[in-house]
Amino acid sequence: MTRKTREEKILDVAMDYKKTFSTDHGARVLADIVQRSFMLQPTDVGKGHDRMLLNEGRRELGLLIYGAANKDMQDLKQIIDAINRDRQSATE
Repeated sequence: MTRKTREEKILDVAMDYKKTFSTDHGARVLADIVQRSFMLQPTDVGKGHDRMLLNEGRRELGLLIYGAANKDMQDLKQIIDAINRDRQSATE
């Protein structure tokens, strides 16, 4: 068995992200990550500096996962619109 290069390993992981989040299940999970990771709201929620730092960490991870899933801005807009529709339905 041949040993994979660093570049091959990076490409493998990139393809894994793409495959994972290209399914219906993966798209729902990605939407949940976007919603929970403070990508759609400010991280400073008035609960102190430590809480803001925690929220920034969540946001950083959300952005990393979203970027690794290789989604474009149109996809992100669709996710945001779907989340907003869900929020609106919940308040009605």
